[in-house]
Amino acid sequence: PKGNPYQHLVISPYPEKYVKLIHIQDYRPVLLRPIRPEDEPMEAAMFAGLSDQSVCLRFLGYRPRVTHDFLSRLTHIDYDREMAIIAEIQDADSGVVRIIADCWGDKAEFAIIVADKFQGQSLGSRMVDYSLEVARDKGIRIIHAFTLRDNTCMIQMLKNRGFSLSLDEDAFCAELDLEHAMPFATQLPFQPMTNY
Repeated sequence: PKGNPYQHLVISPYPEKYVKLIHIQDYRPVLLRPIRPEDEPMEAAMFAGLSDQSVCLRFLGYRPRVTHDFLSRLTHIDYDREMAIIAEIQDADSGVVRIIADCWGDKAEFAIIVADKFQGQSLGSRMVDYSLEVARDKGIRIIHAFTLRDNTCMIQMLKNRGFSLSLDEDAFCAELDLEHAMPFATQLPFQPMTNY
């Protein structure tokens, strides 16, 4: 991936440049930032408050057991290959968008989940747009996602951003060429926040 000065390190440092403050439709401030290992309790609280439908849509019909091992895998990530951006509202995890690149750093899969009480307030759209710019900044060329055919909100959001969709049984595979897509965020290049 381009622009990575830490390739010689075993574990990359925390990517401060991907911390960003936004506001959602009700003007509430939201801190978008990469996930940290110490966020595990926040992740557990978010999963505890999710509806069965939200979990089903995120995991394509599968409901995972939310154990320590499961949460540890979600919060202890290799920032070179994976990026998970959480939406923090009043010290609570209100959503996560995740990008996982292939071993060449050329293609990546992304997935998103938003806490039920913050759905319908533009948070998901803002998180998706930001994750696509993060992916572009990391040198990812192609990004894809999978979504159930009855997840109409996600399907429309992907279409609005230029993803091509193909149906495979009960799920859509969506793909976007980031090299030729329009910018999704307005503040580039990324600048680290000094106070948050």
